[in-house]
Amino acid sequence: MLYCKYAGVLVTAVACLAAAGCGGSGMPTTKVQGAVTFEGGPPPKPGDISFSLVEGTGAAGLPYRPGSGSFGTDGKFEVTSFEKGDGLLPGTYEVRITCLSAPPSQGPLAKLSYVPLDWEAENLVITGDESAITVDYDVPLNKNVRQ
Repeated sequence: MLYCKYAGVLVTAVACLAAAGCGGSGMPTTKVQGAVTFEGGPPPKPGDISFSLVEGTGAAGLPYRPGSGSFGTDGKFEVTSFEKGDGLLPGTYEVRITCLSAPPSQGPLAKLSYVPLDWEAENLVITGDESAITVDYDVPLNKNVRQ
């Protein structure tokens, strides 16, 4: 009888402890933070960084979930997938960095993007074995940007 009375409490406690290592979403995310620089210096303007899961690389049974973050002129970012700063699920991600001199409606992207349109960052691989990682990206500066 005593076992039945406390069984629900025990199950709830174990479930909470198990989820504690997975962030508030309950998903096995790896915290990802880092910095974006342009030719070794600070970004010329604030921008965004996005992580898109490469098809077929995610872990079985987990949802497809991209991640993203924003950086200021200090370049620092943290990645969010489900909740602020929770990171990324296991998989291989294509990385895209956006930093514009003006809103996209102001002209052709080739003249607005500080990131050369043909530049690609190296894919990021999240194995799920790490609890947190730091990644830094040094971007070449598009010399044709209209200020």
